[in-house]
Amino acid sequence: WTTKNGWFFDLGASPGERVNIDPLLTLGTLNVLSNVPGTNVCTTGGITWYYQIDYLTGSYIPTAPGVTTIATKLTGSMAVGQVVSELSGSGGLRNFITNGNGTVISQGVNTNNSSNSSRKTSWRQITR
Repeated sequence: WTTKNGWFFDLGASPGERVNIDPLLTLGTLNVLSNVPGTNVCTTGGITWYYQIDYLTGSYIPTAPGVTTIATKLTGSMAVGQVVSELSGSGGLRNFITNGNGTVISQGVNTNNSSNSSRKTSWRQITR
Protein backbone atom coordinates (compact mmCIF):
# COMPACT_ATOMS: atom_id res chain seq x y z
CA TRP A 1 0.00 0.00 0.00
CA THR A 2 3.02 2.28 0.04
CA THR A 3 2.53 3.03 -3.67
CA LYS A 4 -1.11 4.11 -3.29
CA ASN A 5 -2.59 1.44 -5.58
CA GLY A 6 -6.18 1.91 -4.42
CA TRP A 7 -8.16 2.42 -1.25
CA PHE A 8 -10.33 0.51 1.19
CA PHE A 9 -12.26 1.09 4.38
CA ASP A 10 -13.63 -1.18 7.08
CA LEU A 11 -17.36 -1.68 7.47
CA GLY A 12 -17.33 -1.15 11.18
CA ALA A 13 -20.44 0.91 11.83
CA SER A 14 -22.41 -2.06 13.18
CA PRO A 15 -21.63 -5.73 13.93
CA GLY A 16 -22.68 -8.01 11.06
CA GLU A 17 -22.63 -5.21 8.46
CA ARG A 18 -22.32 -6.47 4.87
CA VAL A 19 -22.59 -5.12 1.32
CA ASN A 20 -25.04 -7.36 -0.52
CA ILE A 21 -26.46 -4.90 -3.09
CA ASP A 22 -24.57 -3.83 -6.22
CA PRO A 23 -22.94 -0.38 -5.82
CA LEU A 24 -23.70 2.35 -8.38
CA LEU A 25 -21.12 4.81 -9.76
CA THR A 26 -22.72 8.18 -10.54
CA LEU A 27 -20.65 11.19 -11.69
CA GLY A 28 -17.69 10.30 -9.50
CA THR A 29 -19.73 9.16 -6.51
CA LEU A 30 -19.82 5.49 -5.56
CA ASN A 31 -23.22 4.80 -3.97
CA VAL A 32 -22.95 1.78 -1.66
CA LEU A 33 -25.64 0.25 0.53
CA SER A 34 -24.73 -2.06 3.40
CA ASN A 35 -27.20 -4.00 5.51
CA VAL A 36 -27.14 -5.04 9.16
CA PRO A 37 -29.66 -7.75 10.05
CA GLY A 38 -31.84 -7.35 13.11
CA THR A 39 -31.02 -9.23 16.30
CA ASN A 40 -34.26 -11.24 16.37
CA VAL A 41 -34.06 -14.07 13.82
CA CYS A 42 -37.84 -14.59 13.96
CA THR A 43 -38.72 -11.14 12.58
CA THR A 44 -37.70 -9.07 9.60
CA GLY A 45 -35.87 -5.87 10.17
CA GLY A 46 -32.47 -4.37 10.48
CA ILE A 47 -30.79 -1.20 9.30
CA THR A 48 -29.06 0.08 6.18
CA TRP A 49 -26.01 2.31 5.87
CA TYR A 50 -25.93 4.51 2.75
CA TYR A 51 -22.35 5.36 1.78
CA GLN A 52 -21.48 8.11 -0.72
CA ILE A 53 -17.82 7.67 -1.56
CA ASP A 54 -15.49 9.68 -3.81
CA TYR A 55 -14.34 6.89 -6.12
CA LEU A 56 -10.90 8.49 -6.57
CA THR A 57 -9.99 8.80 -2.90
CA GLY A 58 -12.29 6.46 -0.97
CA SER A 59 -13.34 9.37 1.24
CA TYR A 60 -16.38 11.65 1.61
CA ILE A 61 -17.36 13.96 -1.28
CA PRO A 62 -15.37 17.16 -0.62
CA THR A 63 -17.60 19.40 -2.78
CA ALA A 64 -20.82 18.58 -0.90
CA PRO A 65 -21.65 21.64 1.23
CA GLY A 66 -21.44 20.92 4.96
CA VAL A 67 -20.84 17.18 4.48
CA THR A 68 -17.87 15.62 6.25
CA THR A 69 -19.29 12.13 6.79
CA ILE A 70 -19.29 9.21 4.42
CA ALA A 71 -22.44 7.36 5.56
CA THR A 72 -26.07 7.91 6.51
CA LYS A 73 -27.98 5.46 8.72
CA LEU A 74 -31.40 4.40 7.37
CA THR A 75 -33.60 2.60 9.90
CA GLY A 76 -36.80 0.57 9.63
CA SER A 77 -35.80 -2.24 7.31
CA MET A 78 -32.86 -3.49 5.27
CA ALA A 79 -32.45 -2.21 1.70
CA VAL A 80 -33.12 -4.52 -1.26
CA GLY A 81 -32.24 -2.22 -4.18
CA GLN A 82 -31.32 1.24 -5.41
CA VAL A 83 -31.82 3.34 -8.54
CA VAL A 84 -30.18 6.71 -9.20
CA SER A 85 -32.13 9.15 -11.36
CA GLU A 86 -31.85 12.80 -12.33
CA LEU A 87 -34.98 14.81 -11.58
CA SER A 88 -36.02 17.63 -13.90
CA GLY A 89 -35.84 21.21 -12.73
CA SER A 90 -33.79 21.75 -9.61
CA GLY A 91 -34.36 18.23 -8.26
CA GLY A 92 -30.80 17.11 -9.00
CA LEU A 93 -29.65 13.52 -8.65
CA ARG A 94 -31.62 11.29 -6.27
CA ASN A 95 -31.00 7.75 -5.10
CA PHE A 96 -34.28 5.87 -4.67
CA ILE A 97 -33.61 3.12 -2.14
CA THR A 98 -36.20 0.34 -1.78
CA ASN A 99 -36.28 -1.48 1.53
CA GLY A 100 -37.60 -4.90 2.50
CA ASN A 101 -41.12 -3.74 3.35
CA GLY A 102 -41.57 -1.99 -0.03
CA THR A 103 -40.98 1.58 1.14
CA VAL A 104 -38.91 3.78 -1.19
CA ILE A 105 -36.59 6.29 0.45
CA SER A 106 -35.27 9.21 -1.62
CA GLN A 107 -31.75 10.43 -0.82
CA GLY A 108 -29.80 13.20 -2.54
CA VAL A 109 -26.61 12.17 -4.35
CA ASN A 110 -23.55 14.33 -3.66
CA THR A 111 -21.20 14.55 -6.64
CA ASN A 112 -17.58 15.52 -6.93
CA ASN A 113 -17.50 18.24 -9.59
CA SER A 114 -13.77 17.77 -10.19
CA SER A 115 -14.32 14.19 -11.41
CA ASN A 116 -17.20 15.07 -13.76
CA SER A 117 -15.08 16.08 -16.74
CA SER A 118 -16.21 14.59 -20.04
CA ARG A 119 -13.94 12.30 -21.94
CA LYS A 120 -14.15 9.56 -24.50
CA THR A 121 -15.56 6.42 -22.89
CA SER A 122 -16.08 4.20 -25.94
CA TRP A 123 -15.23 3.92 -29.60
CA ARG A 124 -16.44 2.18 -32.71
CA GLN A 125 -14.17 0.41 -35.13
CA ILE A 126 -15.39 0.26 -38.71
CA THR A 127 -13.89 -2.46 -40.87
CA ARG A 128 -14.48 -3.33 -44.44
